[in-house]
Amino acid sequence: MRYILTLRQAVLFADSQQQKKALNFLAYLIQSQVINKYLKAAGGCNLPIIKTLWQDPFWKDPTDPHVSTAVKTVTEGSTRLFYYVQNPAYSVVLEDNIWGKALNRIIEDKISPEQATNEAIKQIKQIFAQW
Repeated sequence: MRYILTLRQAVLFADSQQQKKALNFLAYLIQSQVINKYLKAAGGCNLPIIKTLWQDPFWKDPTDPHVSTAVKTVTEGSTRLFYYVQNPAYSVVLEDNIWGKALNRIIEDKISPEQATNEAIKQIKQIFAQW
């Protein structure tokens, strides 16, 4: 089984009046020792992406089966990213509920699964073409 991962990103708006302060903060935050301390203080709700941080005993502590199991899954298991992480156009596909609407067409409108799938794929292609 492949486990699905997502990445968290920081956003800095072009029109921000505090860009320099925001950039300085982000430069501080992404330092290995700082982000590791932050992630640990948050109880391991998010995992680090910096490989050297996995050596910290916190991430492999067997007395915390939640964090250690999540870390083992990410570091030793088979993973893939959510599709919207790889391409932002897929976030529109999810927002528009394309696949849910296709299922609804099958159930309520009694169209064939093939027809519903073709319609959904056509809509998805149109969305991706806009990106």
